Amino acid sequence: MRSLAKLEQGYGIRVAAVAPGIMRTPMYLENPDKLASIDMTKDSWSEPEEVAEVMIALVERNAMGSRIGQYDTLDVPIRGGTILEVTGGGVRVVAPYNDPGPLGPGALASNITKLEGEVRDTLSKGWGLP
Repeated sequence: MRSLAKLEQGYGIRVAAVAPGIMRTPMYLENPDKLASIDMTKDSWSEPEEVAEVMIALVERNAMGSRIGQYDTLDVPIRGGTILEVTGGGVRVVAPYNDPGPLGPGALASNITKLEGEVRDTLSKGWGLP
């Protein structure tokens, strides 16, 4: 995304991206392994409609609100090379350097370390292990 940012200034072509959090889609809901990473009592979901709204903003606007559906405060700039994280009704610009990583409700699944451990347990020497 960022390497193509100059296309906007030179040619009017905006290249930008959306980085969604945990999405309430069949990819999670119909996959028991992925669904196991979600704690339904703690975790939040990003809705497909929220991501769609942000994608439309990337095409149509130069700024948007940090809360999905907020139009009175346009505090999130949109320019070529922008990557917008969408999590639990919120939007933020992913910084090119020293970004803290996924933030906000719905950014990460509470039980993800369990799944990471299962993947780690399947690795053998020479395949990711020293």
